[in-house]
Amino acid sequence: MEGKRTDQPDPGGSMGQRIFQFLKESGEDEADVRLLSREEEEDQEERQDPLRCKACGNEITEADFGIHRHGRFEHTFDNPAGYTFRLGCFSKAWNCILHGVPTHAFTWFPGFRWRFCSCGRCGLHLGWHYDSGAESFFGLILDNLVRQSQSH
Repeated sequence: MEGKRTDQPDPGGSMGQRIFQFLKESGEDEADVRLLSREEEEDQEERQDPLRCKACGNEITEADFGIHRHGRFEHTFDNPAGYTFRLGCFSKAWNCILHGVPTHAFTWFPGFRWRFCSCGRCGLHLGWHYDSGAESFFGLILDNLVRQSQSH
């Protein structure tokens, strides 16, 4: 999903907005920080099965947006620092901050560049956004998402 880059965060003062502003002020290139909001979604209908940030309850995606990459939805990967992540692949996500310069370094999905994805409200690391130029998706950390009935 390609979201519209937002130059000025909303004046709500949420943790995600403060992180967005910090990244902008710390020298991140304008093209390297993007705030994705639900308003950018084409479909504004009420979500049937939303998945939320486990830390703050912010709506992030919907179970119906789960997709298969390399033949399956769920993947387990170790990063170069030795941390293990259990990811689910999703075609869409919102209320996220994408940050960092997209890179192929240590990518878990050959042909795709990645950048970090954090909760737009509390800043929790939610996973990564992957982009090949022709297509994109989110690899979200399943342990950092909860179903609506489990959120705060």
